[in-house]
Amino acid sequence: MQEFILTNHSKRFPTELGIIPGTIVASLVTLVLYLILIGFFLNTYVGQLLSNRGWTPYAIIFLTVWSYLIFLFKSAVLNWQKQYLLVGYIPRYITGKINSENIIVLSQYINKQVDIAEKGRIFNFTQYSLLLQRIKNIVEAYIHRPDPESVLEELKITSDLDMLGSEASYSMIKVFIWAIPILGFIGTVVGIGAAVSNFSSSVTSATDIEVIKNSLSGVTSGLAVAFDTTLVSLVMSLGVMFASNSLQKREEALLASIDNYCKNNILRRFEYITATETTQNSLPLKVDYELIRSLTEREIVKYRSELGNWDTKLFKIGKNITISVYKAWKTMLNEASSLWQQRLNEANSLWQQRLNEANSLWQQRLNELNAMCLQQTHNIDEKIHKSQQYQQNLILQIEVNKSQRDDNRRILTERLIALQEKTTELLQKQTAQLDQIIRLSQGIDTTKRSYLRRMFTKDSD
Repeated sequence: MQEFILTNHSKRFPTELGIIPGTIVASLVTLVLYLILIGFFLNTYVGQLLSNRGWTPYAIIFLTVWSYLIFLFKSAVLNWQKQYLLVGYIPRYITGKINSENIIVLSQYINKQVDIAEKGRIFNFTQYSLLLQRIKNIVEAYIHRPDPESVLEELKITSDLDMLGSEASYSMIKVFIWAIPILGFIGTVVGIGAAVSNFSSSVTSATDIEVIKNSLSGVTSGLAVAFDTTLVSLVMSLGVMFASNSLQKREEALLASIDNYCKNNILRRFEYITATETTQNSLPLKVDYELIRSLTEREIVKYRSELGNWDTKLFKIGKNITISVYKAWKTMLNEASSLWQQRLNEANSLWQQRLNEANSLWQQRLNELNAMCLQQTHNIDEKIHKSQQYQQNLILQIEVNKSQRDDNRRILTERLIALQEKTTELLQKQTAQLDQIIRLSQGIDTTKRSYLRRMFTKDSD
């Protein structure tokens, strides 16, 4: 039994995912996630947040994916382990109490069930069924010493070892919970350092205020990178912490259910004997239970001391890194503040100088414009005066022209009247002459007719 206990718990705990398969699967899942992100969501805020903020978001997502793969693996294994609580592992042909006559049959049956469980492991990652191994340990303890103290002690030792194994399986998760925020702080320091460095190099060679403005935009983008990495790391670490706490409670509940199952369904079926009967009827194999207890306690102490050392080391490492980051942050902020103040003073003086130059130039332009306006005003006044004089002369000329026009109209009217009188008189004279001509013509016609008549008369005679 001593060899069985030590060999059984030297294996990896069933809910613990190996480092090598975890690393490979997490790398592939992270690669697929980033391919999807770059292909479909690159221009969104989340895409820029996870892909355009330096190298730290990639590491944070990788550790977060690894953590959730561990959670998925643990959840699947816990469901697989929980199925064994629904089955009875004492065969029906063993009726009544379990004693020295049928314990060997029960042991063979349990060993067969263990072999079947080994063949039904999930992805060949799980090591063994916790319930079956617990029952197997109890049966082995009962075979070697069928008294209640030994069986209960074996149950307690196995339960403690399983609890320690469960706690140890979360050591990687604890490291990730500690490492993810540290990566965010590292990304913040890197982003601020890059922003201040770019601003310093730009301002040193700046000769124009536009260069300083562009440098300030570079500083703000660097600060965005810095604080975005902290945001991503804190959000991811919170998710990992909540999932880890919930899953650890499930695992502790499973171990408690296994203890209750063994007490209610196995230990109550055992037929215990007294110490005298144990001495008389025990197997010829002499087992040193004190040695087993001491070795088991030593293993428990080893597990506990190892976990304590890990907690102490992680706390010291985290404390040292936090102090270093705080000091570096404080020093960088002080240097950035002094450099920022110096650059602001230089920019202020340069800005003031440019403002003075622009003010003097503007004043000169204003004076020139004022002189031009005065000259134009004088010219306009002169033109207005000339225009007024021209208007007055024009009015006088119009009045003179009007009087002349009236005189001309009067003279023209008089002349027209005189012309009309002369025309009338002339017409009367011409009419009289025309009448005379007509009368003369009639006289001529009469004379012509009388002459022709006389000539005709003469010819006829």
